[in-house]
Amino acid sequence: MVAAGDALLSPGVTRRLIADLVTRPDRRAAPPPEPASLTGREREVVELAALGLANHEIAGGLVVSPATVRTHVSRTITKLVAYQTGLVGPGPAPPPG
Repeated sequence: MVAAGDALLSPGVTRRLIADLVTRPDRRAAPPPEPASLTGREREVVELAALGLANHEIAGGLVVSPATVRTHVSRTITKLVAYQTGLVGPGPAPPPG
């Protein structure tokens, strides 16, 4: 699906996931990810998605394609899941090698 340019999760599922994570009482148990862990554009896309905008609306506002918006959402969700599951911690990624 992703190779064809489709979203890994539908916008409705993405909104429910974000809403669920935000309302979890234990969300403050761990520090939030460092701002550097998301790119500026990823932060913009997440903010607009949290307001309830659909991918095509976000794309129009940011003057990018809906596929680009889907990519940003997918990368953000991947980072969030990795953080929430403890795979990665807060702060910048270590250098490769």
